[in-house]
Amino acid sequence: MLLEVNKFKHFNPKNNKSPASQVNCVFFTDRKKISQPCQLLNLLPKNSAIIFREYDLSSLERFIQAQKIFDEIKKYPQKNFKFLIGKDFALAMKLKADGIHYSDHDLLTNKNFAKVNLPKKFIFSIALHHPKNCFLLKKFKTNLVFFSPIFQSTSHPSKSGIGVHKFSRLLIKNKYFVNSTNFTPRIFALGGINLSNIKQIRILKIAGFGAIDLFKIYD
Repeated sequence: MLLEVNKFKHFNPKNNKSPASQVNCVFFTDRKKISQPCQLLNLLPKNSAIIFREYDLSSLERFIQAQKIFDEIKKYPQKNFKFLIGKDFALAMKLKADGIHYSDHDLLTNKNFAKVNLPKKFIFSIALHHPKNCFLLKKFKTNLVFFSPIFQSTSHPSKSGIGVHKFSRLLIKNKYFVNSTNFTPRIFALGGINLSNIKQIRILKIAGFGAIDLFKIYD
């Protein structure tokens, strides 16, 4: 997997000071699939991002689990990991995480992406599950954008993936949204990514990929 991730680095922007400019590999936590996420940290490539999900936990349990992972992440300063909290801005602030992750399923407003009183390198991330929501790229100017699902995944088995060809057409069609300002988000593929189809993703020259099941081989 490290070899495949390194191939994405050819598409990293030069002289870009964005806090997410070097991220190519993103691990989404799911304790029901990967029970010991901290054990993966030693195996994750440098500059990877970890997005903490676990939405079914209580607020206290979620804080405890997120704190545990973040404490472990801090033991790998040489890897420059980024830790993002899913859908809980208060928790992200409490932990002093590197950023926040949302979905187009959330009821989002400009307030969710306000950068007032935030660290300069704070990261905003969003997952888009429907082409009609591409306008959110322009509206909210997020650092990381995940298009999902590209392939059928175990997280959403009833939903078929859009496939590489449709994904490619979607990127071309919405180039206006991505490049309409000086702010250019990094585009990632999400959903059903594995070592067999990751090569199909790479030829699109996007930033990288996000996954859960791909990392189960290390659990």
